[in-house]
Amino acid sequence: MRRGPQVTPVAAEWDAALTDAVTDPDPRRRAERLARWQDLPHAHFAHPEAEHLLPLMVAMGAGGEGPAIRDYHDVVMGWAVSGFRFG
Repeated sequence: MRRGPQVTPVAAEWDAALTDAVTDPDPRRRAERLARWQDLPHAHFAHPEAEHLLPLMVAMGAGGEGPAIRDYHDVVMGWAVSGFRFG
């Protein structure tokens, strides 16, 4: 996978779409959006395998009905990186 500033716009678009999905205030819609993660922009570029997102899905399920709160965001080696808190 490529690294560096050339991937930043793609990574930022993916990160924004994922953030929007997991912070959706409607629990049913949020779950549906995350279940369809592969439909988000640049999903397979950012996460070529579904198991890369399993920890996020488990945390969301364990977090209850409330949306995620993004409490970390940075750009590392050109990649937008976010951390979320649930519950």
